[in-house]
Amino acid sequence: MYKKRILSFFLAGIITLSSFSTTSMALSKSDRDYIRELAKEEAANDYNVEYNSLIIVNENSLTSDGLCASGLVGATNGLFMPINEDILSAKKLDDSIKNGKENIKNAYIIGGTKVISDKFKTELEDLGYNCKRLEGKDRVETSFKIADEINELTEVEEYAVARAYKGDADAVNIAFQSRNRKMPIILSKNGKTLNYDTKGKKVYAIGGTAVLSDSLVKNLNAKRLAGKDRFRTNEAIIKHFKETFICPVDGINERLGIAIMASNYGYDQPVLITENSYKGMFIGRRFTSNYFPDDKRSMTLSNLAIHARYGTDKYLDTLHKKTKVKKYDYIFGREEYPITPMRNSKHIKDFEKNYYPFGLYKVVDYEAYWGVDDNFDNRSYYLVNKKNGKMYKYDKKKDAIKLI
Repeated sequence: MYKKRILSFFLAGIITLSSFSTTSMALSKSDRDYIRELAKEEAANDYNVEYNSLIIVNENSLTSDGLCASGLVGATNGLFMPINEDILSAKKLDDSIKNGKENIKNAYIIGGTKVISDKFKTELEDLGYNCKRLEGKDRVETSFKIADEINELTEVEEYAVARAYKGDADAVNIAFQSRNRKMPIILSKNGKTLNYDTKGKKVYAIGGTAVLSDSLVKNLNAKRLAGKDRFRTNEAIIKHFKETFICPVDGINERLGIAIMASNYGYDQPVLITENSYKGMFIGRRFTSNYFPDDKRSMTLSNLAIHARYGTDKYLDTLHKKTKVKKYDYIFGREEYPITPMRNSKHIKDFEKNYYPFGLYKVVDYEAYWGVDDNFDNRSYYLVNKKNGKMYKYDKKKDAIKLI
């Protein structure tokens, strides 16, 4: 069975097209508790990730001031920390980081004194941190301030543009790439103009015409990444950047706060924001972990069959049809010969050269298990001919394959 640690929530927050209102982004109590726990665990840091800065936002403004922080997280190798001053003092924050054996000296505070007080900033400074506050009169200007800081720290090659308020989801959508590429996310207030100079740089316009006008995209010489809805925009971005590893996040309840956390703790796994019974283009990709609070683990994970390995997408639907198994109860994953019964076959050289091997996974308790209790003899194995696409079932006892 696939092994994972609770701390391996290495994701990127991707969420899409922008039918969110500002009120829909309020954190629920369960989400807030979950976010605090994730931040605590990331600060404790027992998996040898070395951070060089703190990026601090108020947990209650996570979906406003925190929207565009991902590029700064990447540019400073920052530890993203949403805080509530009533619960987490500067001293407690410092202690939690020291427990993680971090040696962080610089701290960025995102937002004004109404969200993170000067008292908290002063306390951090008294503890030895070099603090800098980045704030604007609204989230649009704050995005500019963050972009300016990234420009001071590194040579910016590209920008992402999203729509403020109406397109806040799109800012989270591109956050994985923003952090990894040290790419500022800048916000347009009205979707028709942008009061920030991107001349000479590559620009991605995130979202459809409902949020960013064609004239703005043309004026920016931007590439639009969008789909018919937030889920399809999500897929368009993953596809454009040719991502291989994907992790699901519950997209049903518009959980931007959790997706933002995922954005800033991700390494090589952009988030796939899921709807119920996800039937998009990425079934069969390698899903290596998930990002659902325990009380929200739903059929979505079962439907995704999240641990499918190395799927060859174009064969999967046909395999399901030919074997007459339900796609969301059983899924196929590409096999590695050293761990399958086929490795001892007298035909192994032929298999390795001419076939794609697949194992059938049963979805159990929200996960796609490697057979029953890792008993490989109880799994079903299939081979697809690389040249003509014909499909076969492997019979271990006879060491033979039968056309299906």
